[in-house]
Amino acid sequence: MPEDQAGKLEATENTISAMAAAAAEQQQFYLLLGNLLSPDNVVRKQAEETYENIPGQSKITFLLQAIRNTTAAEE
Repeated sequence: MPEDQAGKLEATENTISAMAAAAAEQQQFYLLLGNLLSPDNVVRKQAEETYENIPGQSKITFLLQAIRNTTAAEE
């Protein structure tokens, strides 16, 4: 395989891996949001601590993605 094709293939694989990781992180955030609404104080407290430890920019990105997905599901 020519070097330029190998480089493109590697870049594509890296992009796919990054997308899969982002999707997994978003799914974990949805679970966290559910736990924030839990009636179980222990579960909710742990979720609150986890939420507070998410960096601000990531938190905003996850929240906006959740809103976008909810809006798309309603349409």
